[in-house]
Amino acid sequence: NGGRERRSCSFAADSDITVKEAANLLQGRAIKKAFENTEGKIVYKWLQADRTVDNGKGDVKIMEFGENYPFDLKNVLMEFSKEIGISELATEMVIKTLEVGNQVKFKAKDHGIYYLNVNPWKQSVDVRDAKGSEIDKVNLMERIVERQKSMEYPQFLLARSMYNRIEKHQSMDFSRGI
Repeated sequence: NGGRERRSCSFAADSDITVKEAANLLQGRAIKKAFENTEGKIVYKWLQADRTVDNGKGDVKIMEFGENYPFDLKNVLMEFSKEIGISELATEMVIKTLEVGNQVKFKAKDHGIYYLNVNPWKQSVDVRDAKGSEIDKVNLMERIVERQKSMEYPQFLLARSMYNRIEKHQSMDFSRGI
């Protein structure tokens, strides 16, 4: 994958893991998968690659988080979306996209492009910037606040300047770009 580290994992034939799901797991994204328990009841488990274990060969261990594991993606997304001010990240469509191991691309208020992944092990969501580097919520919030500060000041000066010119009855020319 472009010179990146290699990872591998073996799945039992009866595990019902698709190639797409396996690729998502190996890329570090979690998936929510339906399984039949011993009583014949369908239960859901989160599966996630344990990237902290390294045997030097790139083998990946898959962690399982069962139905009693205290991770509620909807609540995590609602809290996260409130913190960064993007309510659209807590929708059912985003939840379904994340549950199958896909990442969600979003544009924050700092006009930066970010990618959202599920992390049931940490009971949170992970955010990566456009370069693929992981960024924590604190740094993301700092970027957003800094961008908003840099945008507010020039707008205030422009509005005040326009008000003063109009107040003094000076003529103003406006042009539109193509």
